[in-house]
Amino acid sequence: MNSTRLRYPTTRWLLALLLAASILVAVLYHFLVPGAKNEFWDNVTATIIGLIVGVSIPVFLERSARTSDESVQRLKTLRLVQMEIAHNHAAVDFILAADGVTAQQMLEHRFTSEVWDALSDGGELTWINDHHLLRCMANAYARSKPLAHLQDRYIDSRIINDVLRFDAYLRTLRSSIRDINPYIDAALDAVNEAVGEK
Repeated sequence: MNSTRLRYPTTRWLLALLLAASILVAVLYHFLVPGAKNEFWDNVTATIIGLIVGVSIPVFLERSARTSDESVQRLKTLRLVQMEIAHNHAAVDFILAADGVTAQQMLEHRFTSEVWDALSDGGELTWINDHHLLRCMANAYARSKPLAHLQDRYIDSRIINDVLRFDAYLRTLRSSIRDINPYIDAALDAVNEAVGEK
């Protein structure tokens, strides 16, 4: 389920509405209360100043708190994705560098996308409003998800000691990794830059 954000009216509209209401009250007061004609403009001026000061400060504080909450949520989301992409990057480096990869080592360096899937299913990616960053991350995950299937096939063939198959799976896996490595690098660079670590 995607989260929806409640849209608040802008500060200008709130101030305009309150200004119109205060002028209406002041005009009604001027015509309906006897003896108020002399104090009319003084009351209007005091009311307008009071509304501007009394409304603009809380609105400003509320908006700055909301902006701060959004940036904290965005940073938390980016940190989670950053850790997962860094894990996948380390898996790429290990699989390309290792001569013989055991089933246990392949399990330790398995490509993951659980955090990305959970965040996208939960609607938490809406906190990231940078389209280039989202595109880099989506490209990396779209290309690395099929590699987890190849890793599973490699592990299965390694467990049953089917030498022909696990060599073929490893060659295919390494070939595929070479193809997606630039996408994972680009995603990691983009996330590091967004987090402020570059």
